Amino acid sequence: MSLNATLTLGDGVTVTVGSGGAGGAGGMGQFGQQGGLLGLGGTGGGTVVDACAGGAGGAGGHGGNGGGGRGGHAVGIAYVGAEPVGGTVDVSGSSEGVGGPGGDNGLEPGGAGADGVVEQRLEL
Repeated sequence: MSLNATLTLGDGVTVTVGSGGAGGAGGMGQFGQQGGLLGLGGTGGGTVVDACAGGAGGAGGHGGNGGGGRGGHAVGIAYVGAEPVGGTVDVSGSSEGVGGPGGDNGLEPGGAGADGVVEQRLEL
Protein backbone atom coordinates (compact mmCIF):
# COMPACT_ATOMS: atom_id res chain seq x y z
CA MET A 1 0.00 0.00 0.00
CA SER A 2 1.29 3.44 -0.91
CA LEU A 3 -0.08 6.45 1.00
CA ASN A 4 0.82 9.71 -0.74
CA ALA A 5 4.30 8.37 -1.49
CA THR A 6 6.33 8.15 -4.68
CA LEU A 7 6.73 4.45 -5.29
CA THR A 8 8.80 3.12 -8.19
CA LEU A 9 9.34 -0.59 -8.65
CA GLY A 10 12.64 -1.44 -10.32
CA ASP A 11 13.17 -3.68 -13.33
CA GLY A 12 12.74 -7.33 -12.46
CA VAL A 13 10.49 -6.62 -9.47
CA THR A 14 7.29 -8.64 -9.57
CA VAL A 15 4.40 -8.38 -7.15
CA THR A 16 2.49 -11.67 -7.18
CA VAL A 17 -1.08 -11.37 -5.96
CA GLY A 18 -2.93 -14.11 -4.08
CA SER A 19 -6.67 -14.73 -4.09
CA GLY A 20 -9.34 -13.08 -1.98
CA GLY A 21 -11.16 -15.02 0.72
CA ALA A 22 -14.85 -15.85 0.65
CA GLY A 23 -17.36 -13.53 2.29
CA GLY A 24 -19.02 -14.64 5.50
CA ALA A 25 -22.54 -16.01 5.68
CA GLY A 26 -25.36 -13.71 6.73
CA GLY A 27 -27.01 -14.26 10.10
CA MET A 28 -30.37 -15.94 10.46
CA GLY A 29 -33.36 -13.77 11.25
CA GLN A 30 -35.18 -14.29 14.54
CA PHE A 31 -38.71 -15.66 14.51
CA GLY A 32 -41.47 -13.42 15.84
CA GLN A 33 -42.70 -14.01 19.36
CA GLN A 34 -46.24 -14.68 20.52
CA GLY A 35 -48.51 -11.77 21.22
CA GLY A 36 -49.37 -10.36 24.60
CA LEU A 37 -52.17 -11.65 26.80
CA LEU A 38 -55.70 -10.33 26.54
CA GLY A 39 -56.76 -7.46 28.72
CA LEU A 40 -59.36 -8.25 31.38
CA GLY A 41 -62.61 -6.32 31.33
CA GLY A 42 -63.54 -4.04 34.14
CA THR A 43 -65.90 -5.12 36.94
CA GLY A 44 -69.42 -3.83 36.73
CA GLY A 45 -71.11 -2.14 39.62
CA GLY A 46 -74.68 -2.40 40.79
CA THR A 47 -76.87 -3.44 37.89
CA VAL A 48 -74.05 -2.99 35.33
CA VAL A 49 -72.46 -6.21 34.07
CA ASP A 50 -68.74 -6.76 33.84
CA ALA A 51 -67.02 -5.42 30.72
CA CYS A 52 -65.79 -7.78 28.03
CA ALA A 53 -62.16 -8.80 27.93
CA GLY A 54 -59.92 -7.19 25.30
CA GLY A 55 -58.34 -9.20 22.53
CA ALA A 56 -54.92 -10.78 22.82
CA GLY A 57 -51.98 -8.99 21.21
CA GLY A 58 -50.88 -10.20 17.80
CA ALA A 59 -47.71 -12.17 17.24
CA GLY A 60 -44.59 -10.20 16.39
CA GLY A 61 -43.22 -10.35 12.85
CA HIS A 62 -40.18 -12.37 11.88
CA GLY A 63 -36.87 -10.55 11.64
CA GLY A 64 -35.24 -10.62 8.21
CA ASN A 65 -32.23 -12.78 7.38
CA GLY A 66 -28.90 -11.01 7.09
CA GLY A 67 -27.18 -10.63 3.74
CA GLY A 68 -23.88 -12.38 2.99
CA GLY A 69 -20.55 -10.60 3.31
CA ARG A 70 -18.64 -9.33 0.29
CA GLY A 71 -15.85 -11.55 -1.00
CA GLY A 72 -12.25 -10.54 -0.44
CA HIS A 73 -10.27 -8.52 -2.95
CA ALA A 74 -7.05 -9.57 -4.66
CA VAL A 75 -5.10 -6.31 -5.08
CA GLY A 76 -1.46 -5.98 -6.08
CA ILE A 77 -0.85 -2.40 -4.96
CA ALA A 78 -3.41 -0.17 -3.31
CA TYR A 79 -2.50 3.50 -3.32
CA VAL A 80 -3.53 7.01 -2.41
CA GLY A 81 -1.98 9.84 -4.39
CA ALA A 82 0.39 9.13 -7.27
CA GLU A 83 0.03 5.75 -8.96
CA PRO A 84 3.11 3.57 -8.43
CA VAL A 85 5.10 2.92 -11.58
CA GLY A 86 7.44 0.23 -12.88
CA GLY A 87 7.73 -3.42 -12.07
CA THR A 88 5.18 -6.07 -12.86
CA VAL A 89 2.02 -6.88 -10.93
CA ASP A 90 1.00 -10.45 -11.68
CA VAL A 91 -2.67 -11.26 -11.10
CA SER A 92 -2.77 -14.20 -13.54
CA GLY A 93 -3.28 -16.80 -10.78
CA SER A 94 -5.50 -14.62 -8.65
CA SER A 95 -9.23 -14.77 -8.15
CA GLU A 96 -11.72 -12.65 -6.30
CA GLY A 97 -13.37 -14.04 -3.22
CA VAL A 98 -16.96 -15.10 -3.74
CA GLY A 99 -19.71 -13.37 -1.82
CA GLY A 100 -21.07 -15.19 1.19
CA PRO A 101 -24.52 -16.74 1.22
CA GLY A 102 -27.41 -14.95 2.84
CA GLY A 103 -28.77 -16.20 6.14
CA ASP A 104 -31.59 -18.71 5.88
CA ASN A 105 -33.93 -19.57 8.74
CA GLY A 106 -36.25 -21.53 6.45
CA LEU A 107 -38.43 -18.58 5.46
CA GLU A 108 -36.93 -16.29 2.82
CA PRO A 109 -33.13 -16.36 2.57
CA GLY A 110 -31.11 -13.15 2.70
CA GLY A 111 -29.26 -12.00 -0.39
CA ALA A 112 -25.78 -13.24 -1.24
CA GLY A 113 -22.84 -10.89 -0.81
CA ALA A 114 -21.11 -9.37 -3.83
CA ASP A 115 -17.92 -10.94 -5.13
CA GLY A 116 -14.61 -9.17 -4.50
CA VAL A 117 -12.42 -7.68 -7.25
CA VAL A 118 -9.05 -8.48 -8.81
CA GLU A 119 -6.92 -5.41 -9.56
CA GLN A 120 -3.25 -4.92 -10.38
CA ARG A 121 -3.37 -1.42 -8.92
CA LEU A 122 -6.28 0.09 -7.03
CA GLU A 123 -6.63 3.75 -6.14
CA LEU A 124 -8.28 4.19 -2.77
